[in-house]
Amino acid sequence: MTTYGAQWGEFQSPNGPNGWAVRFDRAYYDVLHIMYQIKAYTGQGPPWDRYIGYAKSSYRDEYYRPNDYRVPGYRRFAHGLLADYLAGGDTTIDDIRKIRDNPAFSNLSEYNGAYAGPRQVMSREMAYALEAHIAAEKAGEPRLAQVSQFVTWMENHLHEWKSGQFAGEAWFQPFMFGISAQALIEFYEWEVANNRDPNAYWPKTHWPTIPAALADFSDWMYTTAVVRDGPDVGQRMWAANYQNSGYGGFRYMDRNNTSISAEGSSVTPDLNALIAPVYAWVYKQTGSKAHRAMGDEVFAGGVYYSGASWGGKMFNQSYRWSFQFVQWRREADQLWP
Repeated sequence: MTTYGAQWGEFQSPNGPNGWAVRFDRAYYDVLHIMYQIKAYTGQGPPWDRYIGYAKSSYRDEYYRPNDYRVPGYRRFAHGLLADYLAGGDTTIDDIRKIRDNPAFSNLSEYNGAYAGPRQVMSREMAYALEAHIAAEKAGEPRLAQVSQFVTWMENHLHEWKSGQFAGEAWFQPFMFGISAQALIEFYEWEVANNRDPNAYWPKTHWPTIPAALADFSDWMYTTAVVRDGPDVGQRMWAANYQNSGYGGFRYMDRNNTSISAEGSSVTPDLNALIAPVYAWVYKQTGSKAHRAMGDEVFAGGVYYSGASWGGKMFNQSYRWSFQFVQWRREADQLWP
């Protein structure tokens, strides 16, 4: 972690050999948040404080602020900005408000037609938008109406993925479930911390609660889900013992849709770390030893195939919320001996 963290932290230096476009590409999945998490985990200031400064330059100072935060919804990363704001850095409450309000798909009116809110094709943009709203609330801002609607719509994303009853564009990608689940878990935990009903906005159309939905869906994805179209049709989405390595991974998507990605239905265990924490959280919520075992396998495959040395984005996706996996896994063992 620290070896590759230093490598990719130094890579972000605006005074180094890498131009902004290259640094920006390697910063995806919120390099600022990654550096703050490593700093907290190690308890060290240097060199992480320096890398935090570099990360702020690549995304906030050279991209967000010059564009007044009017950026694509899939590039809305609020965690790092919130961490800097709460740590007394130079991120302002105006930055926090703008990452919530200005990127694409910030307003409910934008979710219409092919981009209707209940459609799973909007899952990533909606997850990042929900996280930005939670970040703003953690910074002291009042709740806005979008929060309840996002949570309501996100239930249908899970239903479309599992049932195959897609409205419009049709595919399922396990790592996208991980992104949605992270936002829902963050919302759930924030509601509990504030003594609010965490399922108040959950529509209960297909699952009674958020934990029930994530428990059922993650179990289905590992044990039952199969490729729905293409040369790998019928093959399990979870591929155990990938390349005879002893480690497994999820397939990139449930069909050979090369118009979306060259990976198609190939196994991509480097994305496991975006998914594994869901299993640890479900284990903590329910005591399910099955989810503990599944999560351990998913996490181990993600570590083995992390690709952290290959690129900054690969490193960031490995650590986006892996620290929570470790924390919840440890806490669950204490709760459910």
